[in-house]
Amino acid sequence: MFPNERVLSSLSNADNAEGMRNTGELGKALFSQGILQYKFRQHKKVKAITLVVAGKMDYQIGLAPQKALAEQLPKASIALYENSGHFMFLDEPVKFETDIITFFSL
Repeated sequence: MFPNERVLSSLSNADNAEGMRNTGELGKALFSQGILQYKFRQHKKVKAITLVVAGKMDYQIGLAPQKALAEQLPKASIALYENSGHFMFLDEPVKFETDIITFFSL
């Protein structure tokens, strides 16, 4: 999830300073309810303009499902982050900010 170890360290330090921590409870709840088996199949019904953000080094989700989602949604585009894992807003914050501002300016 973190191609750059400094990003992991920075995130951990920020979380610790704020008293936050990942307890794993949300993940356990989702996975125990079969979230991995859920398949969204009504892409054509999504009418909103959508931006899919995808880190090329996101090995938690993977690039293929994110590209497929962008292709299946009627009004979607994809922003690819060459040097990012799962947290592109941390790995490439300037590009992420620019992409989000541009998207919401449409």
